[in-house]
Amino acid sequence: MNSLIIGSGAYGTAIAKKIKENGKTNLTIYGVDSYELECLSKGNNNKYFNDLKLPKFNTTNNIKEALKDKDYIFLAIPSFAIEKIIESIKKYCNKNFYIVVLSKGYINKTSKFISDFIDEQLQSSKLYMGLSCILGPSFAIEMIQDKITGVNIVSKKHIISKKIKAILETKNFIIKEHNDFYGCQIGSIFKNVIAIGCGIADAKSNESMNYKTFITQEAINDLIKIQTFFKNDKYTIFSLSNIGDIILTAFSNKSRNYTYGKNFYNEKDKKATVEGLESLKIYYRIGKKNSLNLNFINWLYKEIYE
Repeated sequence: MNSLIIGSGAYGTAIAKKIKENGKTNLTIYGVDSYELECLSKGNNNKYFNDLKLPKFNTTNNIKEALKDKDYIFLAIPSFAIEKIIESIKKYCNKNFYIVVLSKGYINKTSKFISDFIDEQLQSSKLYMGLSCILGPSFAIEMIQDKITGVNIVSKKHIISKKIKAILETKNFIIKEHNDFYGCQIGSIFKNVIAIGCGIADAKSNESMNYKTFITQEAINDLIKIQTFFKNDKYTIFSLSNIGDIILTAFSNKSRNYTYGKNFYNEKDKKATVEGLESLKIYYRIGKKNSLNLNFINWLYKEIYE
C-alpha cells in the first residue's frame, strides 16, 4: 500500500512520523517548500522542530508524480488550499483511494465543511472510496517527541475509519473511533475560536485563571447550543475532538489562535490570519440568524470587529 501526505508543515510531518512508525504503508510527502522537503529527505524539519531527528522521508514537489498509485491521501494543508488540491486529485489519481482530512475549518468564507466539499467534488469519481477526519488534541511538537496523544477519527462509514486507524495508530498515538461525524468536526473547529477568546482574556486580565475559566465556560455553553441546533449527539461535547481539543488549545501558548488573541489585544500583529477568525464570523452569523443567544461569540466578535 502507498500513502501520501500533502503538506510538509509541522502537522503533516508529525503524521508522517506516525505512519512511518506504524510501518504498514509506503509513504511520500508532497509539498511546495523546497527547503522543508530537502530537510525531510535528510531526516529533520528544522523550520518547525529545530534539531530533532526524524526518519528520512521520500519527498516530491511534483503533484502528478505524488498522486500516482496512492491508496491513502492525507491532507495536511490550510483550508484555503483545499479547493486547488482537490482539482489535482481529480486529475491525477489513477487507482482507488481514500482521503484523510487533517485540516480544520470551513471552505473559504462559507459554512461548508471541508469534508462535505470534498465529497461533493469527488462523488463523480469511480476511484474515490470515501474519507475520514482526524480530530482532537494533538500538538505536532509533542507527537514528534513521541508523547502519548489521543485523537478521534470520524467517517460516514465505519470501515473507512477502521482502515485509516490500521495504518496510522501507534503505541503513543491512540485513535478513538467516534460516530458523530459533524459534531466532532464542529468541536474541533470551534476550539480555535475559543483559543482566540482565551488569548484576549489573558491579555486583558494579566493572565487571570479566574477570568479565562469564566470565558471558557461561556464558550462551552455556546458550543452546546450550536451542537443542539444542528441536532448532533449531546454527549459529543465530552469527546477528544470537543472538550479535549478545547483544553489543549485554549490554555496553551503553543496554540497559534491563542497567541493571535493575546497579540491582538496588545496591539501586536493585528493583520495576522488564523483559522479561528473566519470560523468566528460563521458562528456569529449562525447565532444571529437563528436567535441562538451566543454570549461568548457575541463578546468575541465585538472585541475584534467592532
